[in-house]
Amino acid sequence: MSELHHFYRLLSIQGIGPKKAVSLLSKFGSFKSIFSASPHDITNIKGISPKDVDSLLAPEDLALISGQKKLVEKYNVNVSHYLSDDYPEELKNTYDAPVGLFLRGNTELLHQDNYVAIVGTRNPSTYGKLVTENIVTALCNAGFGIISGMAKGIDGLAHSIALENNAPTIGVLGNGVDRIYPKDNAKIFEQMIENNLLLSEFMMGMHPDPKNFPKRNRIISALSKAVVVIEAGEKSGALITAYYALDQGKEVMAVPGSIFSKNSNGPHFLIKQGAKLVQSVDDILEEISGHIGNTTANQQTLVLSLSEPDQKIYNILSLEPVHIDEIAHTLETSTFSLMPNLLQLEMRGHISQLPGKYFIRRNP
Repeated sequence: MSELHHFYRLLSIQGIGPKKAVSLLSKFGSFKSIFSASPHDITNIKGISPKDVDSLLAPEDLALISGQKKLVEKYNVNVSHYLSDDYPEELKNTYDAPVGLFLRGNTELLHQDNYVAIVGTRNPSTYGKLVTENIVTALCNAGFGIISGMAKGIDGLAHSIALENNAPTIGVLGNGVDRIYPKDNAKIFEQMIENNLLLSEFMMGMHPDPKNFPKRNRIISALSKAVVVIEAGEKSGALITAYYALDQGKEVMAVPGSIFSKNSNGPHFLIKQGAKLVQSVDDILEEISGHIGNTTANQQTLVLSLSEPDQKIYNILSLEPVHIDEIAHTLETSTFSLMPNLLQLEMRGHISQLPGKYFIRRNP
């Protein structure tokens, strides 16, 4: 069986997320070798539970794997997995790097490095739409591509304007690349496939799932030079993208809005905490031309006030290092959902991050 066959097999196993998959690949060197390894060798990998071992040694779901192969062929999809030569280095260096990507469209666009992420609310005001059109058009004219999440609202509008300007654009999905979601973006979806790129870490046929969308945000930020937030609530997914961007050393910028709009709360909060205020595209171009890959000192103060979730995390930690997986297990949540809170606590000076995603309190 090919490596791709075993890649599908690994993706199909419940409970084996990106981090565990990468740990297995680091140990055994190939997808095929994972499934020929002994239970003893698998058990010795940190983070792999007895239940995971049983799942890895269980008979493969041949129907599911066959279905993936057929759908990939039917929709002319390319697959780039963690061990592929064409897997983006920007993602490989990201914590919880996706084990693979399903690519539909012009795959060459994945290896350009001139993308700016435009993210924001699903329900933009007239002002938000005008700002998006102005900024995206100017970025396209300056030679940049646009990356976003193909969601309704600011995301879809950003992609649409990039298409109108014949600029490269990448849509990162929270579902399979064969699924059109939301339906409002069906026309954009088809246009993206023609000359641009849709990608997803989720298997073919995967329906949209609320828990998938925060995960895909780390891919948006990782593949961009900077993240620009246009209209977003304080708990918006756009802010999660901003937090991932900071963790990855990317620039975070925000467009101010009306003080009477709740969709200004997110950008205004980011600006107050140190994000670059964007009045025109010149502010974006100035920042990304001189600070690529290095967040400014002001941005390091980009934090939320200590909330109940933050307090729960802080209470778990001590002066002894605790791994992020252990924190997630204790709080019965995912590592993805912890990232913003850990980042907030770290930049407020309450905790420190050690190599390998271990965390400690900075004060007794």
